[in-house]
Amino acid sequence: GALLGDEGSAFWIGREALKDPQLRRLWPADMAIRVGRGENPIRATAALAKTVLARAAHGDKAAVALRRRAARELAALVQEAAKGLATPVPLSLHGSLFKDEALRREMLADLGRRFSLVAATLAPEDAAATVAGHS
Repeated sequence: GALLGDEGSAFWIGREALKDPQLRRLWPADMAIRVGRGENPIRATAALAKTVLARAAHGDKAAVALRRRAARELAALVQEAAKGLATPVPLSLHGSLFKDEALRREMLADLGRRFSLVAATLAPEDAAATVAGHS
């Protein structure tokens, strides 16, 4: 989660955008203070990812670079989680970030052929609870 990592997530993209001199210009100068003092700073920061991905789709170089970094981070997370699993590893993508076709395509390209996309049969929280119950 956001407190211990979450590289590549919407929160991570929003946080990185607020630190990037080229991207933070997309919002008012006090945006970092606004999200930090808001009711839900993690959700507010994550919401900034939508703007970054939209800018990337229109060719903003800084946004494209950040989207690329996010795709690499997500692929690394998947690779780490799949260590020791037989190939092909079934992979189901969930979350609003994967609605962004470019980010999805970049992440899948980073993963290579070891993974096979499958449709989700459970909600993510149900799948996590099932796995946790078997540990």
